Amino acid sequence: MKPATEPRRDYKTLVQRGYDLCSERYTAARRLEPPESLGVLTERLREGARVLDLGCGGGVPIAKSLSERFEVTGVDFSSEQIRRAKENVPAATFHCCDVLDYIPEHPFAAVTAFYVLFHLPKTDQLELIRRLSTWVKPGGLVLTTITESDQAPYTEDDFFGATMYWTNFSRSKYEAVFQDAGFRVLSVGAVGHGYRDGEGFERHPFLLAERIH
Repeated sequence: MKPATEPRRDYKTLVQRGYDLCSERYTAARRLEPPESLGVLTERLREGARVLDLGCGGGVPIAKSLSERFEVTGVDFSSEQIRRAKENVPAATFHCCDVLDYIPEHPFAAVTAFYVLFHLPKTDQLELIRRLSTWVKPGGLVLTTITESDQAPYTEDDFFGATMYWTNFSRSKYEAVFQDAGFRVLSVGAVGHGYRDGEGFERHPFLLAERIH
């Protein structure tokens, strides 16, 4: 790991290009089944509800699983990942853009964001959470993976053959930010990293929040 401290480097573009580059290897490594934690969201939604999957990647397994019961829209800024998502989940609608450039046509019943926030600079994470309060209906839900401890920005040189960027707040900070944005935290649990092998190696907290105003 290397500190991501170069002021002129565009780390969001690094993530975008990184996933374009590693898309095939990354997709091959993903689990085909959705995590059990997805159920804490889906059990609260009516059939056919509109669900937004942020950072949808190649569409498997989250968007694909959701599309079996719901009207799904996926957003990702990797063109290669979106190409795969359209092939893997033809029933869903996909947009290739930065999540902060996305403008919803209507509010959603729920938003999922698995393994997404930590790829964004911290200022963008805060802005995205703020916007989520306008992207879901009152009573709408957000299910996202977060992290346990605060970590300064860093890069890794070999993430499935690509250079990748991460940074994150602590779990308590994420909970406070969601509450400040008008959400009530309903549930916090843990989910694996989503790869087919070595599931016990890494765990991520997840947070389920409901918009209250």
